[in-house]
Amino acid sequence: MHWFIYAVIIATAWLAWSLRAVTLAGALTGMLVAASLFYSAGNTGLLLLATFFITGTLVTRYRGDEKRRKGFADADKPARKTTQVLANSGAALLCVIALLLFPQQQDLWLLGIAAAFSSATADTWSSELGVVWGKTVFRPFSKSPAHTGDNGVVSLEGTLAGLAGSLLIALVFHLLHFPAYGLLIAAGLLGNLTDTWLGEYAENKGWLGNDAVNFLSTLMATAFALTISMI
Repeated sequence: MHWFIYAVIIATAWLAWSLRAVTLAGALTGMLVAASLFYSAGNTGLLLLATFFITGTLVTRYRGDEKRRKGFADADKPARKTTQVLANSGAALLCVIALLLFPQQQDLWLLGIAAAFSSATADTWSSELGVVWGKTVFRPFSKSPAHTGDNGVVSLEGTLAGLAGSLLIALVFHLLHFPAYGLLIAAGLLGNLTDTWLGEYAENKGWLGNDAVNFLSTLMATAFALTISMI
């Protein structure tokens, strides 16, 4: 049965590349990430990744023409690169390594993987849907002028969309493993807020790029979920 799953992973990577959802290098990287998650975390890890990637691709392309007219960069660059794949899955891969080293704590590391994808999904949904649904935007961490699509800017609609994305990840995790709705939604929200804060104070100043911000945000969400679960 495992060979069939790996064949599906390869076919999915090829399909994602052919649809320009990822670059060729991004497709190969995503294939290795998916295989690593399936090998270490089984169906739970693989389906969490699939949920993030499929929904993330859909919301990125949602009202794409409108996003392009408004000048939002993500709509002009739909293909995810290797660095973007790793930025969104890097924290989950750290949990994969921990799971391989300490398999007796499987539940803990699976929760960490789910928290990483909760944050990544929340960030993608809130940013991609917020730019088209958001009516009033503001900066939660400063009083600078706020414009739709800027780093460090949020909207109520985008934030709610992000919470919905985290809820979906929590639902998938529950169906495959065990319920952790409150923790995973909180982790997604924290990761999303971390992304906003880093965008305001680090990315806008040129200290960090978007990929680094995404990775650190998912890492924060993962660390939060692991810490709370161990208390």
